[in-house]
Amino acid sequence: MKTPDATSSGRLDRAGTLRLARIAPDPLLLPGGESKEQSTCRDALASGARFASDCVVLRGRARAVLGPRPAGAGAAGVRTIMIDDSHPLLLGSGSPRRREILTTLGLPLRVAAAEVDEAGRAGEDAAAYLERVTLAKLAAARRLRQAAGAGAILVADTSVILGDSILGKPRDEGDARAMLRALSGREHQVWTRFAIADGDRPDVATASVAGPAEALHAETIVTRVRFRELDDDEVASYAATGEGLDKAGAYAIQGIGAFAVARIDGSYSNVVGLPACEVVAALRATGLLARFPLPLARSS
Repeated sequence: MKTPDATSSGRLDRAGTLRLARIAPDPLLLPGGESKEQSTCRDALASGARFASDCVVLRGRARAVLGPRPAGAGAAGVRTIMIDDSHPLLLGSGSPRRREILTTLGLPLRVAAAEVDEAGRAGEDAAAYLERVTLAKLAAARRLRQAAGAGAILVADTSVILGDSILGKPRDEGDARAMLRALSGREHQVWTRFAIADGDRPDVATASVAGPAEALHAETIVTRVRFRELDDDEVASYAATGEGLDKAGAYAIQGIGAFAVARIDGSYSNVVGLPACEVVAALRATGLLARFPLPLARSS
């Protein structure tokens, strides 16, 4: 398996890296209309070739995102919808762990599973697998009726990497026992790749099945995990609980499976299924989340 170079923070790559530039200091909002920051942004976008994509208000400041204009942006590139109670974040996943992480963060949330084929392909390494599956989930989430009116769309996929092997969800209890024996006394890596798309697009919920998925931000986070030595009785007893049958690597660090984890290096929530720190940072950087924490959030 080919392993990409990782930075010290565990970030492997970032598709469409966005840079932010402050272009107006005035936070005053104009009643019933656009803010002064948006007006300044609009003028800058019209006159400056480098400001070619987006204009958002972050922390009371107008900021322009440098790079290609996202499809679905307004004529002047001004983002009109961000995550709020009226335009919740759509989580395209049926994972209760990911839903719990986002709910704990206080984000307005809408949940609908994006079903795709998650089977690996011959010769496919972990990075290629996660990129393919995550983009497929993003495309599937865009076609969901729940995508209409969403402030943003988020999907993710998690894999456990042991040596050159990708450990997905076990097929049955016997497969779970085999995975746990393989993990016993060794260090493995948990990779979670997440992708974020703008919910304010004319093709949301009407995208063609064959259409390509475009992510405003995609990132893979890596956490190293070491198991202590497990005896056969512990392996069999834990597998019999069924807790790990729907989880990559056949264990849940947030549940009974914590008994096997000697230490971790990196994001804990990444092992659970979603790197909370990096997701919030990405939502802020792309302008999909105007402020954080939010004063009020509701789930639907």
